Amino acid sequence: MFDIYNDYFSKHDLTYFCQISLLKFSDCAYRDQLGVVLANKYHLGNLNGSLFVTEGIASVGVTLAPASAFACGLLVALANRASAGLKPSFILTSAAVLPQVFMNVPLSTILLSHGGALLFLLWYVCPRDLDEIAAESTPSEEVARSPVAPTAFPEAL
Repeated sequence: MFDIYNDYFSKHDLTYFCQISLLKFSDCAYRDQLGVVLANKYHLGNLNGSLFVTEGIASVGVTLAPASAFACGLLVALANRASAGLKPSFILTSAAVLPQVFMNVPLSTILLSHGGALLFLLWYVCPRDLDEIAAESTPSEEVARSPVAPTAFPEAL
């Protein structure tokens, strides 16, 4: 996938994030979706790209692709911070499909069309019970407080 995008966009105009309607400052060079344009050029079928090729190579070129990937990584880090303090089972259940989507869909599409921004907002506003989570994460302290723990009967030692 990377080699196809790299080959195509080394010889053609970049998209400059025109796939995101909120960031469309100028007229976009591509009327069709990129997957269709690349399918017509390389005859390999409709090629959907991840955030690395769409927000990276296609939007800003090979030289600035690492900066674009870094910005996308910051957004993922903010989402990770928004989920801090929530139950791991809740995070796993609510975001179970995201790893597969991240591999095949640009981050902008995930956030704007697939509900990623809404999920991250849900994680941010969801109430947290930090005492309960701390008790679940440290079962050794709970065992030490139980009446059958060795510290409960010091004379038996």
